Amino acid sequence: MIKKTSVFFIFLILAIYVITPWFCTFWGKKLHANGDLDDAITYYKIASFFGSAEAHFNIGVLHYKKGTDQDYKIALNFFEAGTKLGYKHCFGWMGLIYDEGKGLKRNPQLAVSWFKKGIELNDFYSMNFYAIYLLQLNGDHYKEAFGLMENAAKQDYVSALFNVGQAYFFGNFNNTLDLQKSEKYIQNAFNQNFKPASFLNGYFYQFGIGRDKSYDRALYNYLNVIEEDKCRAGYQVDMLIKNWKSPSIAVKAKAKNFIQNAYKLCQNVSVKFDTLTVHRAIQILDLGIGGPKDKIHSDKLKMDAIKLWRKGFHSQNKVSQYHLAKLTLNSSSLKDKEQAIQKIEQAIEFGYHLAINESSER
Repeated sequence: MIKKTSVFFIFLILAIYVITPWFCTFWGKKLHANGDLDDAITYYKIASFFGSAEAHFNIGVLHYKKGTDQDYKIALNFFEAGTKLGYKHCFGWMGLIYDEGKGLKRNPQLAVSWFKKGIELNDFYSMNFYAIYLLQLNGDHYKEAFGLMENAAKQDYVSALFNVGQAYFFGNFNNTLDLQKSEKYIQNAFNQNFKPASFLNGYFYQFGIGRDKSYDRALYNYLNVIEEDKCRAGYQVDMLIKNWKSPSIAVKAKAKNFIQNAYKLCQNVSVKFDTLTVHRAIQILDLGIGGPKDKIHSDKLKMDAIKLWRKGFHSQNKVSQYHLAKLTLNSSSLKDKEQAIQKIEQAIEFGYHLAINESSER
């Protein structure tokens, strides 16, 4: 009898140690998905007490996203505990905190050490974060950075899918352009509800790249872009409506409202934005798309863009050079104009879709 009771209690204890962390991690994820972050942390902490490495990681991420110095320190402690339990994703986030210097003194050497340990474990976070770190150094690391991004994307890591998709569209990392590859990566990111992918996903529907052309779906994507993309999306929506044979009254109303909001955002664009957004903002303000013509803001943006051009900004990216070159055509300098025409022709030869489209429209 005593022996049976002992066996029962052993199984009971084992069940508690197996079921409790699994249940608490499962419930924590559910609360996390619903936005109940504090309750999620409570469940994750119970799971971490019972040795769940995944729970350590999830607690770390949630505290990191809270964004205070105290939370960064808590995140670091849980990530470090997770690495000791062998949870590979914790390595990349350890590196990220040391790289950004959040809640502690920045330590790039230690960050790289953590990234490389994670990469050895095939961790996509480590690959992605280390790629971003390399891009902050200089152009010599573009090839290595892109290779890391691609490897992370192969594991369906959504940020990497988006970054690689953009690289094939815009030529980032000195990459060759490939619209078919770009479309596949962007679609995959969009399927994971990654909102930054909405702009290019809309563009692919608008021009029928990699899928059937659909103005309805293009508009849906443009209307749901992130705030930073609304200015460039406003220009595309205006073009879309002009080429749409018979849009409904409801579609016209939605488009008009979106374009008007985009116009207001364009008035606050500076050359700190990407060159495509700067280019589109100037076009919207010059043409009065969504509001009255605003030469004051557009002329200032043009002058600032020409200054960037003369200083050689974005000189390693043919796509960025194209958008600056289009604006530099407004320069009073003959030398500026001649160089700008050269860069525009190079972008067309490079196969940049927007440059080819705009060339055929002239």
